[in-house]
Amino acid sequence: MVFGGVPVVTEREQAAQLLRQQQTELSHVSAYAIAGAMGMALAHEISQPLSTVASYLHAARRLLQSGAASAPVMDALSKAEMETRRTREVLERVRDFVSSGKLDLKPLDLSNLALKIGALCREEATARGIHVEIENIRAIPLVRADRIQIEQVLNNLVANAIDAASERTDARGLVVMRVARRGERVVVQVEDNGPGVAPEMVDRLFEAYQTTKPRGMGLGLPLSMQIIQKHAGHLWWEPIVPEGTRFLVELQINGPDNYAV
Repeated sequence: MVFGGVPVVTEREQAAQLLRQQQTELSHVSAYAIAGAMGMALAHEISQPLSTVASYLHAARRLLQSGAASAPVMDALSKAEMETRRTREVLERVRDFVSSGKLDLKPLDLSNLALKIGALCREEATARGIHVEIENIRAIPLVRADRIQIEQVLNNLVANAIDAASERTDARGLVVMRVARRGERVVVQVEDNGPGVAPEMVDRLFEAYQTTKPRGMGLGLPLSMQIIQKHAGHLWWEPIVPEGTRFLVELQINGPDNYAV
């Protein structure tokens, strides 16, 4: 509209212009939020293997300073190198998963994976006064799954269980992993005898950015849920009486149906 040669902006036009401006600002905020979430997810996924690398390198340095034989030093360095390769694999898999959700589905032995994770975390757990047990390891059918992604899920669950069990004050913290077949599925259980899930977290445990840890980011369980759902599996938790928490991962032996790898 023009009045006296001067364009006049109607209320409707002003409202439309304001709406477009708000939508533009919202898209910018959403982009930053997504980028931030991806960065935090990546940091979460690689923090554990990097911490393990640092531990092995620290051990190698102490061995060298003490004049130890070369064999244990080489062993520590070899383990650090192995964890460095695992970190790279994690980075590549997170990149692929975030960008396209692609999974590298291959036969996976969950019993062997449980034993591996137990061995990797046992030293740290012992240092924190936690006993780690791997029970019911027997011949279990291989499942069709992405090894790196499932390893990250189980690593996260065990790390959470160790954190929970470490809250005990009687030095009797316990973390137990079990692997068993249920029909055409394989179930992995990770349980602890810690204080249990905080009441305020019960209904939003798998929501992003929900955590009671001082240094936590609240992305471990949501990412784990996303990975397991992508595998057409199930992830849930249940309380243990009188104390403790049990997390369960259930995967189909034949993998997700009609999944395009």
